[in-house]
Amino acid sequence: MHEVHTGVTLVYGVEDDYREPREYKMKIFSEKTIVRMGYLPHNVILEYVKSGEPKSKAGGYAIQNRGGTLIEGIEGDYYNVVGLPAHRVAREIRDLLEAKLL
Repeated sequence: MHEVHTGVTLVYGVEDDYREPREYKMKIFSEKTIVRMGYLPHNVILEYVKSGEPKSKAGGYAIQNRGGTLIEGIEGDYYNVVGLPAHRVAREIRDLLEAKLL
């Protein structure tokens, strides 16, 4: 088991009467997803490494590709493991829009 943490900063301008940003504000948050790997025999790991897919992957696997077959389950946002917690980002932007801050 391991955890994937993603930090996000949304930067937005607070406009003056001329619709020019007079200052910038930030909304900062993080998202955590717990990933449980399945039982992986040594030969399965070697074949996955030989496939080349783990190269340049932050966690050494691509959940959205072949690496997803190595995962037993997750707790949290799938897209956080892929790279960006899409639901949380959309929710935070929606909250800023509803508060008329964007």
